[in-house]
Amino acid sequence: MTNSDWIKQVIKEGITVFDNTMKLLKHKDYYGVYTALNNKHISSAIAASAAIANTDTLITNGLYLSQRALTAGSKIKITLWGTCTSSNASAQIFSIRFGKLNTKADGAIATLTVDADAAGTNIPFCIEIDITVRTIDSAGTIYGYGKVTTHGGTGLYAEEVGIIALAGALAMNMNEPGYLNVSYISGHANTATTFQNAIVEVTRSL
Repeated sequence: MTNSDWIKQVIKEGITVFDNTMKLLKHKDYYGVYTALNNKHISSAIAASAAIANTDTLITNGLYLSQRALTAGSKIKITLWGTCTSSNASAQIFSIRFGKLNTKADGAIATLTVDADAAGTNIPFCIEIDITVRTIDSAGTIYGYGKVTTHGGTGLYAEEVGIIALAGALAMNMNEPGYLNVSYISGHANTATTFQNAIVEVTRSL
């Protein structure tokens, strides 16, 4: 291939570059639009949270996604570990957020509501949320469930194991870059949760 042929090919198909700030490969197309090429992205908490009660609080570090990083069939997995002390059967809300602010002010793209038990002190739990991207672009849609597991069916959840469908918007603008986060509010002062780890993973369907 001559230099001239190579230049024509680049103009036609775009070029792949490495973003040293975000530590990922991007493809720049003819129109100057960047698309992340990394197949997997992950963010994990590096310290335990304080005990969170009835104040909506971010529990993740924020996983940055470039514009169009997600494709139809991509998977978002969120894993939360910790302990809960509860004396009230409150409705706890986990809000999955996406936006440019990397704060709880970013809009919720989905919510998971978990009903606490009215008893339990420092009860261990694990929540696994699986989300599938169904459609993309500015009006992208998602769908998913959360699996809640607790020790003895007390504390964070009144059953030992439960499968709960996500609610809320179930939509996100995938044409814009932003941070993927989870916030938590217990719904009552007498339900307080400490998160030992909060992991957000995205596996991009290629």
